[in-house]
Amino acid sequence: MMRKKKAWACAALAALLMPACALAVTEGIVESAPPVALMEWEAQTQEGYLPVAGHEEEPAWEAEEAYAEPEPFDYRNMITSPRLTRGETARAKRLLEQYEAGEATGDGASVLEAQKDVVAGVYRVDPDAYDGESVLLLLPGVMLSDEQLLSIIDAYHQLGLRFDPDALSERNCVRGSASGRSLTEEEWERGDRIRLQIETGVLDVKSIDPDAIFHVQVDMRYHYASYGAGNEALVFPYRRMTDEELAAYLVLMGTRCELEGLDTVQLERTARELLTGRMGCPISMELRRFGDRQGYRPWSPQKKESGELRKSVTLAFHFEQEDGKDASALAILDGESGEMLGLDVNLGRIEEQEDEGWLGEEVYLRVAEDYAREKLGLEGVRFAVAKAKEGGRPLHAKASATLEEGQRLYIRMSFEGEVMEVGMSSGFLSVPGSDM
Repeated sequence: MMRKKKAWACAALAALLMPACALAVTEGIVESAPPVALMEWEAQTQEGYLPVAGHEEEPAWEAEEAYAEPEPFDYRNMITSPRLTRGETARAKRLLEQYEAGEATGDGASVLEAQKDVVAGVYRVDPDAYDGESVLLLLPGVMLSDEQLLSIIDAYHQLGLRFDPDALSERNCVRGSASGRSLTEEEWERGDRIRLQIETGVLDVKSIDPDAIFHVQVDMRYHYASYGAGNEALVFPYRRMTDEELAAYLVLMGTRCELEGLDTVQLERTARELLTGRMGCPISMELRRFGDRQGYRPWSPQKKESGELRKSVTLAFHFEQEDGKDASALAILDGESGEMLGLDVNLGRIEEQEDEGWLGEEVYLRVAEDYAREKLGLEGVRFAVAKAKEGGRPLHAKASATLEEGQRLYIRMSFEGEVMEVGMSSGFLSVPGSDM
């Protein structure tokens, strides 16, 4: 089943290391935040193994030939096209003439095979792995100085090559962005399975060699987008990746087993029983993620205070609906007792909609009551309906109710009256920023 993937963005660098779902607190009640992709190492999938030329953007300094010291972290003014700008190209050609005439020298050693806090780097790569390419040039998103250009020229010379700025392309250059190509759907599916083995401890992280894939640590002040847990630039080979390479990629992206000491079999059994028994999910749903241990504190409405810090774990599932559309489900459980903290079933995406599309509380009330009765087996639930725009979701209709057991049930609908998300919370508070 093909699944849409999101492209990485620099603004989401921190989010790459965040859990796939979080516990959002609303009026003292924990709700599952909108489910994002089930893998924290998302990429835009493609059918082939060669990098694809992207949108050709020009920075404000595209034609500037006079070097200006760049501002660190000035991501808005960075370039991510695999090339030199027109101004840099003109300077590089003049410097190349001076270098070949013996009138200028460069410190090629400073960029050749550079590994730590890299601003610019020149790397030998295996032609068999990179479709005939033997050298990869890694460039920052900011303007290059004459010294940096001369260092690159000298590094190519040390490799027995002549640097040609006009020959740079997406095949041999990565600039301001850390990946030359994206994963194919087949690689994505295999990686999904490998990641689950790592998260559950079946595959030991210590047995995985991170050097199985090209990676160097870059200086994040001058690079933009798509990096690993340790600020590594990662460039996939231009062929089908091996399982070992995918495993290395996952480790570099921060995938770890966080379930030591937990009864994973019982936790999965509990999650499935809750999602099938209470939320109407199919028995055949596929486990896609098992991890994201977080900290939370039980909340007492009577005492209006929270208890001792405990650990939670999230299990994420995927299944196909009767109409063939993809759906996902999350179960957030106490890591030791297996007690339910939150359940969330996502049946589709809530699209942007205008206020005038609101059909009225009575319409959504009937939809919520019918769904609760037919899909959840709940009779006589008293819902409150309101317009909502929370947790990053677009404007939608939200029906919420408190069940006899004290859990909070919510049903989110599009303005057309289609149920898009159903969730249940036991009333626990999460603890942001915990080290769990």
